[in-house]
Parts: sequence; structure tokens; C-alpha cells
Amino acid sequence: MGIILGVLLIVGGFIAYFYEEQRWIFVVAPYRDMAVPLFIAGIALLVVGYVSNTRAEEEKQLEVERARAIQPTAIFCPQCGFALPQNAQFCPHCGKALN
Repeated sequence: MGIILGVLLIVGGFIAYFYEEQRWIFVVAPYRDMAVPLFIAGIALLVVGYVSNTRAEEEKQLEVERARAIQPTAIFCPQCGFALPQNAQFCPHCGKALN
């Protein structure tokens, strides 16, 4: 959202500063003094949008890594492939001893 607003403010600043066609002068003239603040606000919002987007992506990546770290790896019986509890010594499906 910050990136979009930043681009809009920068474009608005350019329009307010450089647009001099006579039929639009009454629309642009009141905002001509605001061109530099619009540029600055636009650039600031671009930076804020980029930083917040980068942080959000990093947070999502950390959530995925935390979820992977919390989940124990599954153990399967080498004989029949049955999923086993973490501390199993025998397969409850086929009875094979696990070493």
C-alpha cells in the first residue's frame, strides 16, 4: 500500500510541477507549491512500503521455519512402511523390531 501511495504522490508531484497547459492551469496551479513535499512524501512512502513488505516476507519465512522445527520427523517401519510413534521399538502393524 505504501508503494502504491508513494508512486501516486511522486506522479502527482511531477504533474503539479511540470504541467503548464492553459486549460489545466486552474487545477494544477494551487498544488504547484506542493510539488517538492509531494516528491518527498512519495519517496518516503516508497521506502516505507518496501521495508514493510520485506519484513512481512521475512516474518512469513520465519513462521514456516518455526513450523518445520516444531513438527517431529515421522518414523516409518523399514519392513512395511507403517508410520510409527517416535519412541516405538516394534512396528505395531507387522511386529518387526526397530534398531
